[in-house]
Amino acid sequence: MEFLHDKDKAIELFGEFDSSKTQILQRGLFDAYSEGSQEWIVLKDCCIWSHRLQLLITIKRGFITDFASIPRLARFLFTGHGKTRYPALPHDLLYAIGRFADPVIERKQVDLVLKDMCEVMCMSKRATLAVHMAVRSGGWVAWYKDRESLNFATPDIMNKYSGYHRELSQ
Repeated sequence: MEFLHDKDKAIELFGEFDSSKTQILQRGLFDAYSEGSQEWIVLKDCCIWSHRLQLLITIKRGFITDFASIPRLARFLFTGHGKTRYPALPHDLLYAIGRFADPVIERKQVDLVLKDMCEVMCMSKRATLAVHMAVRSGGWVAWYKDRESLNFATPDIMNKYSGYHRELSQ
């Protein structure tokens, strides 16, 4: 499965766009995955252009994310938690594949992609800075976590979700 593409592939898929700006080229669709675990499943591919990496990042259907695990004590800072969802998608994916990519994507760059996406989602400067500082100070735990494989739903689970979401069959 390929998640990262160059500008030529992005233009082929989406037509001309301003590659000097981070932007969402294709919005995804998400649903709750597991009750109580705060995990979400991507039901429709989400494609984000990162001006910083000069890469198209594709978060594929079936990817399971926690949309930025924010400690309970800090949640009061993020009343617009919904705005952190899109920034968390490429960040979660890149944390899973970044150090195994060719070429390797450094954690600092991945955290800056999160910051760029916070700005795309019009988060306040204060909230953007808080999110960025949080991942810079505590993200190393997730970055160095051993990964046997990416966290994807099985085909039978994806079929179940497709049956519940009409928009997936359109």
